[in-house]
Amino acid sequence: MTISFTLPITPISVQHSARARVIRGKFMGMYSDQTKVMFVDSIINESLGYKPETPLEGPLAVRYVFYFERPENITDEHAHKITSD
Repeated sequence: MTISFTLPITPISVQHSARARVIRGKFMGMYSDQTKVMFVDSIINESLGYKPETPLEGPLAVRYVFYFERPENITDEHAHKITSD
């Protein structure tokens, strides 16, 4: 069985979006950037339509493919260095 779908979502960087926060020296918690929260929620909402009726069993393989627009500061001369196979 293969499940394949495309999410029409523009990828964002969420690498450094969670921060530790201390309030008045007493409370420590994690703060997530609202942009990250909205991005993750949109992935979940878009993916739920492809959820199988019964859970998948056994070993699974997952393949993610991301497409990004080329940054404006990358000239045509250096574009070959960032293209994938």
